Amino acid sequence: MANRIQFVVAVAMAAAWPCAAEDLRAKGVEQATAWLQHDGVVVQARGRKELVVLPDWTWVGESHACAPALAAGPRGEILVTSNVLASVWKIDPHTLAVTVHPLQLDSDRDKDVGFSSLRYSPDEQAWLAFSAAHGSTWRIDPALTQAKRIAYNPQRRMTCATN
Repeated sequence: MANRIQFVVAVAMAAAWPCAAEDLRAKGVEQATAWLQHDGVVVQARGRKELVVLPDWTWVGESHACAPALAAGPRGEILVTSNVLASVWKIDPHTLAVTVHPLQLDSDRDKDVGFSSLRYSPDEQAWLAFSAAHGSTWRIDPALTQAKRIAYNPQRRMTCATN
């Protein structure tokens, strides 16, 4: 019987942001942990600890901006943002393979828009992201291809320390 993975995501460069996701294809439950490191994401699961390198991952340090975001998705995937570029790195929960997803912005194309907070919204079936540098909130489509700036909503407000 395969185990279902439940991720607890923590950001080592900032405050811990607990977030859970399930691998819906399996039956048991096993807890796994992922956290950001300067060169990628460390994933600890099934008695193993592995560094997943993120190709061409670009970010600036906390002395200049909020940390990049790290979040677990509805199918157990792990998403990582850049805090200066509109791109998302997706880590497959089974293989730990990484895919890079540059996002097409609907506005602010003349700015360096990165995301410092990210969470999946089951109600919207999309990702919600916050750019601390610009104070803007974004809706990222499930295919990770487009980001649309959305109006401020106090219930959606995200900051550096929340997910």
